[in-house]
Amino acid sequence: MTAPAAADLGWLVWTLLGVGVLVAVASAVGVALVRDNYLRLHLVSPVTSIAGPVIGLAVAVAEGWSLASALVLLTVGLQAVAGAALQASIGRLIAGQRGDAPARRAS
Repeated sequence: MTAPAAADLGWLVWTLLGVGVLVAVASAVGVALVRDNYLRLHLVSPVTSIAGPVIGLAVAVAEGWSLASALVLLTVGLQAVAGAALQASIGRLIAGQRGDAPARRAS
């Protein structure tokens, strides 16, 4: 990205960063206040599904299109996709520890 174009997008970069940081801080405060592990798990999900991709997008906009920004976008994209599967697995583990998990079917 050329210097004038990057300067024109400064407001967008700061807005994206602000939104990402706000979501991450709000999730952290929520996790600190809640004692139930199920609720904590739900409060962590915005970090992987919203904050990470938004901050990654801000970095990509600030850096312009390059291999580095493509790798940042790939990383946060994988984080957004894998985060949901990881949280489902953790939720199943918590349910199993509590005895809330449904019975498994025989294979």
